[in-house]
Amino acid sequence: MAGAACGMMVAALMTASRPAAADQRPTRQMTLPEAVAAAMANSRAIRDARLSRASDRLVRRVAENQFRPDLDIAAGVSRAQRWTKVENTEDTMKANSDASAQAVVRQAIPSGGQLAFTWDTGSTSSTGRSDVELGAEHSQAWQVALVQPLLRGGGVGVGTADLRVARMSDRKSALDLGQRVMAVITDAILAFRDLARAGEELEIARSSLAEAHRLAEVNKALIDAGRMAAVDLVQTDTEVANKQVDELVAENRLEAARLALVDVLDLPVDTVIEPVSAPQPMVPAPELAAVQALALDRRPDILSARLDLDIARTNLTVAANSRLPELDLAAGYGGTADHPALLDNAFRDRGWTTGLTLGYTFGDTVRGVRYAQAQIAVERNELAIRELEDGIRLEIADRVREVRNAALGVDLARRARELSAKQLEIEGEKLKVGRSSNFEYLRLENDLVAARDRELAANVSYLDALTLLDQSVGTTLDTWGVSVEVAGSEAR
Repeated sequence: MAGAACGMMVAALMTASRPAAADQRPTRQMTLPEAVAAAMANSRAIRDARLSRASDRLVRRVAENQFRPDLDIAAGVSRAQRWTKVENTEDTMKANSDASAQAVVRQAIPSGGQLAFTWDTGSTSSTGRSDVELGAEHSQAWQVALVQPLLRGGGVGVGTADLRVARMSDRKSALDLGQRVMAVITDAILAFRDLARAGEELEIARSSLAEAHRLAEVNKALIDAGRMAAVDLVQTDTEVANKQVDELVAENRLEAARLALVDVLDLPVDTVIEPVSAPQPMVPAPELAAVQALALDRRPDILSARLDLDIARTNLTVAANSRLPELDLAAGYGGTADHPALLDNAFRDRGWTTGLTLGYTFGDTVRGVRYAQAQIAVERNELAIRELEDGIRLEIADRVREVRNAALGVDLARRARELSAKQLEIEGEKLKVGRSSNFEYLRLENDLVAARDRELAANVSYLDALTLLDQSVGTTLDTWGVSVEVAGSEAR
């Protein structure tokens, strides 16, 4: 009973895991451009990259607001009452009411200083019993003030450092988005071609199996006619069985390639994609020096590394400035009035204030350490760029070599397949007149199948080599007409 139950469970699992028939699953005919478009529309990796980009842009937005004015408003009211008891007299009561308001506008300036405009107004009134007014005072004051560092913290290079770093970081974020989009597009292209290749391989396997069946029928007819020994049929039947295994392997390979493409395109797992491939002409191999120069000018990773160096140099400028003494200029102009409601007394008390403040901290090693660290960061980024540039040159040289070899391989594979087909045709004619054997014909037929597979692999390898070269140069987005957001604008 236990064995039967186990057998039923295994059978149920096998039935559940068996894929649905192709005609019961959603089927989509798809060209390569449509596959790229589907990757752009559906890829969760691209959506995640765009969300990360949107988050990074918020950081730049904060930095852009650095030189925009800020307005602070504060207001308050209060009331206090006090009773005084003197012996043999009535209680006396006094109530004080205070009200105040302040508005301050602050504006950071690129030179590292700050402008501020302050407006203060206030009033105080006193009342006794029965709200008898005992007295009232009103005042207003305004001031325009400037604080400008002359040494530490001063200068446009230091004052705009945060904004420039934020803009460079924003550019790096855009480059990262472009690089991730290129990676997804490249994966989609390679997976699409792999699925198309798997479909062609299945067709080759089925064609070979049909040829094996045809040969088996011919041999049976020859045996019935007494022109061939019955024992020779064993070899043909063995070849049919081997071709059936090849067909099964090709079907499994096709299903694996389908799942891989569905995964890259983030489509429902049961989607059946029928690749529609268009012939692509051979293009001449690019000139190495020109392609290397283009890669050094376009690749997102080298552009990002150069931005890292610019950021490090900006941080070095700030660190060097932080070692200077503090010398700040403060200047202001303002006025006050006790009775602003009276025009003849409005802001008669006006005047200038100016001053310099000097300060320096002795024994502070933190700023010196930060300066040394900033110098090291610049040198490390310079080394990283040189290392990356050498790596790019080597990678491009390898990619160009692969394209040239793959193009040569296409020609050789096509020539080999043509000769193999001709050889099999000749051997078939010889077999008809009894001048050959099943063994020799089957060997040549297998050679033709292998030659067709090699030609298919050579064609796909050539196209893949072009795609990988495109990615290595950093021109994938240009090739496929894809635009991504760069530094707040749409750029290709």
